[in-house]
Amino acid sequence: MAQNPDLVLVTPARQAVHQLLAPMERLGLPVIVLTSRSLDEVLGNIRLVGRALGA
Repeated sequence: MAQNPDLVLVTPARQAVHQLLAPMERLGLPVIVLTSRSLDEVLGNIRLVGRALGA
């Protein structure tokens, strides 16, 4: 693979996430599925991504 991402962020809004999640995990790519149905979830996502990236 030419690219080596630190983290892949996806949303469950599209059916594609179900088709892409397992292959990305098999490749060893770190993946987080983020939902954003409310402001609290958005703020939680910001904190989650920060922790996942060590920030």
